[in-house]
Amino acid sequence: MPSSASTADNFASSVRGVFDSAANNSRLVLVGLTVLLASGVGIGYYLNEREQRSDEANAAFYLARQAVEKELTAIAATEAPKPVAPPVKKGEKAPPPPAPTADQITFKKLDVETRLAAGVKKLEGVSKDFPGTRAAFEARLALGDLFYNHGTPAKAVGWYKQAFDGAPGAFERSLALYSLGFAQENSGQAADAGTTYEKAIALGESALKGDLLLALARTHEARKDMLKAKSTYDQILSQLPNTEYARSAETFKAQLGN
Repeated sequence: MPSSASTADNFASSVRGVFDSAANNSRLVLVGLTVLLASGVGIGYYLNEREQRSDEANAAFYLARQAVEKELTAIAATEAPKPVAPPVKKGEKAPPPPAPTADQITFKKLDVETRLAAGVKKLEGVSKDFPGTRAAFEARLALGDLFYNHGTPAKAVGWYKQAFDGAPGAFERSLALYSLGFAQENSGQAADAGTTYEKAIALGESALKGDLLLALARTHEARKDMLKAKSTYDQILSQLPNTEYARSAETFKAQLGN
């Protein structure tokens, strides 16, 4: 039979073991909490930095759009068609002419790089200085739109490709590809445009599906591939029945003949 002293020693050892284990576990818990706290601080810092960067990008994009608007409005003041004044009754004072707006020359052919130099430079700055932000995506789309709308779609192609590369989501990627396809079509690149539209359709964004399918059919017609054009119109009729797209498809298909 073990002595009482031996039993006491064993008990003391067991108690010390329990406290040592608790101390070790406490240290592990403390280390774990420290790691979690550090991770939380790091994530918080990253999110704060990202939000601040996004705010800076949005502010820069706003100023860039303002610069473009100012330049377009100045051009409209001298080159937009003068509005026809409404008839004025005898004795009445004619109202002042409406102020010029950028919308009056939305599709006027312009040397964008020269006549919209300040705005273009600011938009390019947003694209370069804030990659990965939505503002950079919007700036690239805006640059593509400026070149496309003002008569140089070939120069829009590169900006729409960059917009696609930096698009923040599937819808934005589809939108960039849709714009790119239009620029390619109007640059005489019907085959490339068709491939671009097919790529956009594969992304599965329903909001653009009808427009993309009509555009794809148009590229088939441009390449004189009437069988594929009819097949695409049939696809619209079967997948988007009772819509404006189906009505357009039916009309365009009928124009192709038999």
